[in-house]
Amino acid sequence: MNCKTCNKYVKRLALGLAALTLATAPSFAKDVYLVAKEFTTSVGAMGTPATVVDFSAVAGGIQTYGGGQDAGGTAAVEDAGATLHMAGNAWKKIAFSYNFTPDTILEFDFKSTTQGEIHGIGFDNNDAISQTQTYALYGTQNWGIQTHRDYPAGADLDGWTHYVVSVGQDFTGNPGFMTFTLDHDSSPQNGDAFFRNVTLHEPGGAGGSPAITMWGFAEDPDGFDVGVAEGPVSSPGPEIRVDLTLPDTVLNIHVRNQLTVPVSVFIPGQLKATSPATFVDGQGRIRVRSFDAETLPSTDGTYTWTGVKEGTYLYHSGTHVQVQVQMGLYGALVVEGTSYPAVAQEAVLVYSEIDPALHAAVADGSYGTLAYPSTFDYMPRYFLINGAAYPDGTNIAVSTGDMLLRFVNAGLRTHVPTLEGGLYMSLIAEDGNLYPFPVEQYGVELPAAKTIDAVVSVEAVGQYALYDRALGLTNWFDAGGGMLTYLDVSAGAGLFELSLAGYDVAPLGDRQPGRRQRRRGLGGLRHGRRHRHGPRLLHCHRRQS
Repeated sequence: MNCKTCNKYVKRLALGLAALTLATAPSFAKDVYLVAKEFTTSVGAMGTPATVVDFSAVAGGIQTYGGGQDAGGTAAVEDAGATLHMAGNAWKKIAFSYNFTPDTILEFDFKSTTQGEIHGIGFDNNDAISQTQTYALYGTQNWGIQTHRDYPAGADLDGWTHYVVSVGQDFTGNPGFMTFTLDHDSSPQNGDAFFRNVTLHEPGGAGGSPAITMWGFAEDPDGFDVGVAEGPVSSPGPEIRVDLTLPDTVLNIHVRNQLTVPVSVFIPGQLKATSPATFVDGQGRIRVRSFDAETLPSTDGTYTWTGVKEGTYLYHSGTHVQVQVQMGLYGALVVEGTSYPAVAQEAVLVYSEIDPALHAAVADGSYGTLAYPSTFDYMPRYFLINGAAYPDGTNIAVSTGDMLLRFVNAGLRTHVPTLEGGLYMSLIAEDGNLYPFPVEQYGVELPAAKTIDAVVSVEAVGQYALYDRALGLTNWFDAGGGMLTYLDVSAGAGLFELSLAGYDVAPLGDRQPGRRQRRRGLGGLRHGRRHRHGPRLLHCHRRQS
């Protein structure tokens, strides 16, 4: 808790704890079920992005494979295309185009409730089965590539195991088919196999990172009940939305911890009674380890907020914050109500960083030792917006008119989102608190754990860059990456004039001569000090009641 890179961040959260109160619980609640787990990713690759299999959209559908081997079995697509469920004695393939490199990684989740003879996944360019073309995962027979035949080792409470396979070491070129094996031709032929979230990606390649161990949240739509597969794990985690008009004024976040360390959930800016976890250090001092009660490994925990407040917030693990947030345990919370401007378009932008050395130290167990004692030497190499470094991210599609941008900083460094092309933002809220009047500027200072909401008005079709003026614009040593995205603007229905109800608006010429507005930071300005020199929003004074 004493690392200088996150000291301001931890202090801000600690100060908030002193004022936490428990509000009266109304009768409506929003329940969210999150699973904390580990995964690997690659960021900053300047080449091909990850390829995710959608079983419901593959050309030719689910096809038979292996000739007479495919007999007496079934295959069904589930979870909106994310899962292939096989039963009985089934050998299947799908048309799949991917150019393998020596670095290609295959990731997927696998589950079986009844063991057959061979459960496997592989690649082929014809219909003739081969032991060298299939990775065995489970089963009573020693057939196929055996390097990953260890199921159910590492299975979670629902029976899923996540596999990471260096397929580029075994396959080259473009095989043409991905294959799925459930061999169970002896009685009673009742084996089953589930393949979920099948993804291929490049961990290295042209300017990309090696594989990085991450922690993240996956959403479980069935409330931890067996039967519906949880979504893919990611960082940032699932975006949580609460609608106060329903009214969902109580938020329950249920956490299932599949990591090997305790975790928790904390939301700066939302009031909650907390139960901090402490420890005694080597000098006999009582230190805070977690801002709220911890959810231990292989257990479930629930965190409840009553009287939820409108605005944009960061949710994250409140345990060992400088490590667990950096590892990826965070996401955005959007609470919708009636106080914000009625803007039809919006985008949530979560800013974050990755220090590969820290992630490697956590993964190999050396974090907290002399080899990597703390985050004191924290040095991020990758800078992300919504979990992706340019050019792997997705541009923001917007029609001419007004758009609400919700900025969230989950990193440990300050960033400065800045618009080019003559665009300005009307800043309307900070940490979920509305400003007394809008503030016009083209860049915004975004410290760690900060959220800022701004309305941008786009009057002309075109493409406008949104970049980090604090220069988080590299993918390690590769320039032209990092925190960069674009507003792709198409023709729309026109502009929505930001409401100035409660304010007196005077022409710029009525301002006192000789008074200049003070600038602050890298494009960020003091609240209420800067207004756009233009016809729409000029000089504002708060009207006294």
